[in-house]
Amino acid sequence: MEGADSDGLLALADDLTGAGEVAAALMLLETRIILRLLPSTATVTPPLLIDDDRDSSPGALVVDLDCRHRAAEQVADRVRSAIVRHRPSRVLAKIDSLLRGSPQAIVHALRADRAPVVVATALPGAARVVVDGVVRLAGIPLSHTDAWRMEPGDPPESLTAALAPMPTQLVSLDTVRAPGLPAVLHSIVAADVVAVCDAETDSDLDLVAAAALTLPSVRVVGSGGLAAAVARSLAPVTRTGPPAREAPKHGPRPVLVVVGTAEPVAVEQSRRLVAAGLHQVGLVAETLQHRGHRSAAADRVRTAIDNGPCVVTLDPPGDRRAAPDAVARHLADVVAEALRISPQTGPPVALVLTGGETARRVLDAIGVDTLTPIGQIQPGAVHCLTPDGRAVVTRAGSFGNADSLLDIVHALNSTPCPKPDLMPAQREVLP
Repeated sequence: MEGADSDGLLALADDLTGAGEVAAALMLLETRIILRLLPSTATVTPPLLIDDDRDSSPGALVVDLDCRHRAAEQVADRVRSAIVRHRPSRVLAKIDSLLRGSPQAIVHALRADRAPVVVATALPGAARVVVDGVVRLAGIPLSHTDAWRMEPGDPPESLTAALAPMPTQLVSLDTVRAPGLPAVLHSIVAADVVAVCDAETDSDLDLVAAAALTLPSVRVVGSGGLAAAVARSLAPVTRTGPPAREAPKHGPRPVLVVVGTAEPVAVEQSRRLVAAGLHQVGLVAETLQHRGHRSAAADRVRTAIDNGPCVVTLDPPGDRRAAPDAVARHLADVVAEALRISPQTGPPVALVLTGGETARRVLDAIGVDTLTPIGQIQPGAVHCLTPDGRAVVTRAGSFGNADSLLDIVHALNSTPCPKPDLMPAQREVLP
């Protein structure tokens, strides 16, 4: 597929941070990427994904299906809606490398018209591999880890178990690395079976992507690692098309970091921000269901924004599995109201949003349905612009080292941000 282009490729993702990862990968193919947020009410009837013609602009289209926490029937409706609306010749579907959400419903919808489907969920850059069909985190089987501690059920024993009862056939590492991989995939999909591929390295994913793309009308499903492999396989020698939108030039600007995830690494990243001097507003999740508490919280968040970069967190960050969507919506309401209060002159407040559910709910609350990705600050941290010029960085909660959020703030703001422990922390916990 060397030298091919991305014509007819529709990219789908089950949440916003995943959509950002795919958009960053597709920058190898296109100079302009459009990231659209599927409205919450969109279904397969009527077959409408986007109610205007903005996606007719040159470039690649990435769609956030916003279906990570939806029922399987709704997930399938949203996938079918996207396909019916765009009638792509090929589909790239990004799912969670830890198999959270509804991968079975997504794959089921993709193969409803007997299209060939190839699945490879490894994400080697995050030490997540698939061997003998088993997802392993740093060598440990997914089902033996606590990666699903925030999920309502237990993790599947294997990738094929996660897709059951669909017919699947495992493609082993030895087969992935053998010259006959394209013929093997052709044979599997010809029998109307889903090909499930092992992979330990990005080179393995490159082999899977190249072989899968030889299948007419193929639909490839996997992590951001597979999305990057597809982009590398399709990447032309030189790119054409209109230039990507550039970030506006400005001096120091206000930055608001919103940490809506309970991932331990994100908790540590937040601590580093506070140690570096950012004002922290800690919100108690249980009290945010009350409108009065949300308004009071918004006032204090606005005050914090006016005094420099700040971070909003949830206290305590522990187990919120009972109603993650409700918590994210309440947190988003607080952020949106804070941004509406006493708008200041100069560049709009830049947003750093961690956790796919939180990121999506915040953008919904401030009325954003389109993003233009302009770069990647670090792996998984995608820098975008809203139509009105606001900078937004989305990043999965489990990504990055301890200084990840600090480095993102630094990158967004021309004023250097000191490293931890060089300035006293300022912290406020709200009821």
